[in-house]
Amino acid sequence: MRTAILFALLLAACGGDPLVVTIPTKPGATHLEMPEALPLRRYQYTLEVRTRAGRQVRLEARLEEPAPPGVVARLGGTTTIPREGTGFPWLIVIVPEKPGPFQGTVAITSPDVPDWVLRYTFGGEVVDRPREGRNITVRPPGVALGPLVPGEEKAFAVALASFGNEDVTISEWTPSDPAVVRLPKLGDPLVVRTGGEFQLVGAVVAPRVAGPFEASVRVRSDAQNHKGGVFEIRFAGAVVPDYAPYPPRAVETAAYPAQETEFKVRIVAREGVAPFTVTEAKGHERYLEVVSLGTGEPAREQLVRLKLRRDAPTDAMQPAEWQVRFRIEPTGVEVAWPLKLLLYPPIHASPREVSFGSVPQGASKEAEVLLTALAQRSFRVTDARAEGRRVDVKVPEHAPGTTWRILVRLPESLPAGVLSDRNVIETDDKERRSGSYSTSFAQRKPTSLLGRSARTRPDATASAR
Repeated sequence: MRTAILFALLLAACGGDPLVVTIPTKPGATHLEMPEALPLRRYQYTLEVRTRAGRQVRLEARLEEPAPPGVVARLGGTTTIPREGTGFPWLIVIVPEKPGPFQGTVAITSPDVPDWVLRYTFGGEVVDRPREGRNITVRPPGVALGPLVPGEEKAFAVALASFGNEDVTISEWTPSDPAVVRLPKLGDPLVVRTGGEFQLVGAVVAPRVAGPFEASVRVRSDAQNHKGGVFEIRFAGAVVPDYAPYPPRAVETAAYPAQETEFKVRIVAREGVAPFTVTEAKGHERYLEVVSLGTGEPAREQLVRLKLRRDAPTDAMQPAEWQVRFRIEPTGVEVAWPLKLLLYPPIHASPREVSFGSVPQGASKEAEVLLTALAQRSFRVTDARAEGRRVDVKVPEHAPGTTWRILVRLPESLPAGVLSDRNVIETDDKERRSGSYSTSFAQRKPTSLLGRSARTRPDATASAR
């Protein structure tokens, strides 16, 4: 029986940085000027992010050292950019409360593109004096609620402070979800006098679903320092349920079903909740077997043990995602435990992604792919080929006991553009496993004779035959 291992090659003729970030309202800007900023003023810049990466890309922001005291910098909005797509996250900078000059650098990075970084310097001065016109700010700019139990109600108070030389009229405030944020009714328009403030008092009711949550209040006014006079007050908290799994999830762990890897999760009752037992697990059947659901005797903590099924489906490129749900007695509630695991077949191509870098048209380039086997599995490569015959694939002479190598060469005759091929490696391994590698190529017209970015990228389907 032959086992076919597929991997793929992506040759992209669209090079340069993997991420291109601009501020549409400030083309080419690398410095953000914030002159005469009021205390705790929030600056928000919409970024246009275009990615050439062959996967989705997450973005993060941090202040570089030495960080100016009191400054907050973060990203908001859509911070995950789709594969070879465009997104519009926000870069948010909140200036200090204390008057005086400030300056610093904010770095935008991505855990998915480790060598990429974009820096914006910023600077200005915080002034504490009335500004011309109608201006209003929120103090604090957001409310951190901390941990809450499901349905818990927590009061809050924020100040709507006028810092201009004209009164500000507030005409409306609207919660994002009235069931979560409770506010007093605003009858007639509210006037906030120059130099004064209004204390907005309300309460947040924690959702019934466990985990972090956010909510907001949208305020409409005639203030000139907010677009359309509209600004938001944001709330953030985390719901801690009566029963919770620890760790809260299993994420991105690489495992071989053939090894029947064991996973342990503790189900813990919140303080004050009665002892319990775990009586049932559901949703695991395709990937896991139950080893133990705990002691069987009521306790405030139960250790659940599960192991990978030997016949669990594998895919060396795409993580599997599912949830195991545990039934708790005597309450009858279900506790969900999400898993995201990269499940490898016994033999797979490595690395998961190979980048060819810049490839001028007419040039040749070679990459090496290694076949990684579980527990020094003994096998022999019987064939290796490119289905589309766009690239040359060969198996060098193999010495017993060493890793099998596959060489992929880009012919000089390849045209400029974005191309793809599907490469198949066959072995004599007898264990049938799902799990394979594939890619796709999109044709593009080159803007020059240079094929600029070329990469090899496994994409995720897999089969054995």
